[in-house]
Amino acid sequence: MRKYVNRKYLSIFLVVVVAIFLLYNYFTCPRYLNTIGLDSFKESLALYKQYKYNAQIGYYGGPLGEIYFGLIAYIPTPHNITAPEDIEELNIVVRNVNERTYNPLIRGFAVTIEKIRIYVINETEISLKMYATASPSYKKSSYDFFEYSYLVHRNYNYLPKRLYICVDYTVHAIIHPYIEGFYITAGFHLKIYTGTTTILLDIEE
Repeated sequence: MRKYVNRKYLSIFLVVVVAIFLLYNYFTCPRYLNTIGLDSFKESLALYKQYKYNAQIGYYGGPLGEIYFGLIAYIPTPHNITAPEDIEELNIVVRNVNERTYNPLIRGFAVTIEKIRIYVINETEISLKMYATASPSYKKSSYDFFEYSYLVHRNYNYLPKRLYICVDYTVHAIIHPYIEGFYITAGFHLKIYTGTTTILLDIEE
């Protein structure tokens, strides 16, 4: 009898744990971004012409599908950067360029930024050294972009010619049913890949 009771409570406990996990997964789903195509992505770069910026296309391919995503790094200072103090903030924009899914259960993919690190060239040793750390400031999104803003905490008080921005990102597969509306996104999702890429940002031209 005692074994039966113990098994019963254990089963209830496991059901509660699984339910909490599923609910957490469902209501922490990243927002799905509409695809914009390569031409529209290139045209959107005109929005950042007044800033120091650079962009690149990333790619993930796997058994569930593939995605091409755009990453744009820019310093939101709308004037020439002439002093280290001008580099106080750094923004990373994510856009869904193109995607294809291989499974009808998959709504699509989402790419989220986990962390960034900012390096410069150590010319004496021909290697990278940490120029600054970055702490999250805010995040905003629309139907076709994510934008992450970071506060820059410099380790050195000089203005480098080029920044090497290492971006840690995660690719999520979003599973049907996916719901979006009234500032709420919900859906089951799987973290299927984590990677790092480096974006070069020239400060002095």
